[in-house]
Amino acid sequence: MTHAMRWRRGFPRHGFLTLMAATVLVALAVPAPASAQDASKRPVRVVSAFPAGTGPDVAMRLLGEQVAKQGGRHFVIEAIPGGNGVIAVSALKRAPADGNTLLLVSNAHLSIVPALMPNAPYSVQRDMVPVATLYSAPFFLAVSANSGFRNLQELLAKAKAEERGVSYSIAYFGAAQHLGIEVLGNLVGARMLPVPYKDGGLTSVAKGEVDFNMTVLNSVQPFVEAGKVRVLAVSSLQRSELMPDVPTVQEAGGPKGYQAETFVGLMAPRGTPASVIQEANDQIARALRSPELIERYKRAGVSVLSSTPAQMLTLMQDDAARVAEQVRRTGIKVE
Repeated sequence: MTHAMRWRRGFPRHGFLTLMAATVLVALAVPAPASAQDASKRPVRVVSAFPAGTGPDVAMRLLGEQVAKQGGRHFVIEAIPGGNGVIAVSALKRAPADGNTLLLVSNAHLSIVPALMPNAPYSVQRDMVPVATLYSAPFFLAVSANSGFRNLQELLAKAKAEERGVSYSIAYFGAAQHLGIEVLGNLVGARMLPVPYKDGGLTSVAKGEVDFNMTVLNSVQPFVEAGKVRVLAVSSLQRSELMPDVPTVQEAGGPKGYQAETFVGLMAPRGTPASVIQEANDQIARALRSPELIERYKRAGVSVLSSTPAQMLTLMQDDAARVAEQVRRTGIKVE
């Protein structure tokens, strides 16, 4: 008789199974480590390259509300603007690659700044990976309500006729508007002089300090409603449903097929597990399908742009190639 058989005689089979079942129940009752148990419930820190209250910031907050409403994770937005996005990107680079810190940026930070600043202290390919896109939006070209420019053709005519050209305000060198305006000037053979303003510069346009500005709808609309600026054109291929009387740049006498838009999305530190990124993408995509959020984005003048991480990567690569060609053609630089 073996030792195993003697042991089983001394410990009845039903007693052994009862003990094993109790052991399993005890094991299941022991709580998992806090880091593993609470990771999916912790708020996600979203480092934003945009000032609080601007279009991307508002859109991210609206998205966060919808994600939370649908049972997803909560987002805590931390605005760290400045330095052409470098400050916010640096904060992401310092964060652990665990999905608990994301970066809110636009194609300006992903394509334009790297193309204009070859020595930028970050690399999109080396330092971050795409999570999801949120929206895309065109720009509205505005002049002071007291300006002598009644249409886009008059503005472009002055830009071509005068040695100094015309001046425009921008939030920072390397912004999507900066490149869009320089491309417009290049296509028509006109000189455009950028003037940076901390607030983006619509106030400077209203006061007549610069000739024009190109910005998104939710920024320009309050100035239009207050009678301070007049919109001459929209930079998309089709007119905006919210400003249907405003012609496209092409319709207003500008270059054929001209288009300048921005897209905004979320990035994660490189090294973040693919499963974590996919979970975040799933929650964001579900929120972006919400009719309520689609309508709120529409009222803000932006269009929902939902994507998988792979689709966002393709969009980024295509945009980077297009921007590189535009920078080469226009010759603009940021020192």
